[in-house]
Amino acid sequence: MKQHSVYGLFGLMVLLSGCAEHTLNIAPKVETVSSLLSPLKCALVHESSNKEYLPNMIEDDPSSSCVATYRYQVTYNNGGTQWDALNIWNPLLIVGFPMSQENVIVEAKLLLKDEQNTEKEFIASCVADKTRNLFQNSGSTAPRKACLIAVKNNIDTQLHHFKKEKSNE
Repeated sequence: MKQHSVYGLFGLMVLLSGCAEHTLNIAPKVETVSSLLSPLKCALVHESSNKEYLPNMIEDDPSSSCVATYRYQVTYNNGGTQWDALNIWNPLLIVGFPMSQENVIVEAKLLLKDEQNTEKEFIASCVADKTRNLFQNSGSTAPRKACLIAVKNNIDTQLHHFKKEKSNE
């Protein structure tokens, strides 16, 4: 009889071990596009060395009179990790009970400036919330990357709509 309860407890642990939650919230909400327009040719100014996070709708052309400045900021909020030592007394951790909440906030801004010094700004932000538990206690690398790609795609979509509106004028 005791052997069945041990297997039952083990089965419950395996079942609940995937209870760590990971959600993305992106702003602004923009309508997705089905067709791609040609990219804008601008001199691209950016601080990131990873080209994967740069908007695809901007093609770097240093001779262009248009200047595109792309910046993003990543903020980490690791709430409740200072209380992890107290979690040792929580028996519910064995079945995947949450230990704490973490989030990563990515804010990105693309500033376009043309030859007449007319500026157009595109802003996107993403919050990745993650619940830590005993079985899924990994870092914030995956949520950070997901948010960086999400804000890049959001700004690409905003640029697509902007370029489409501009061509209809």
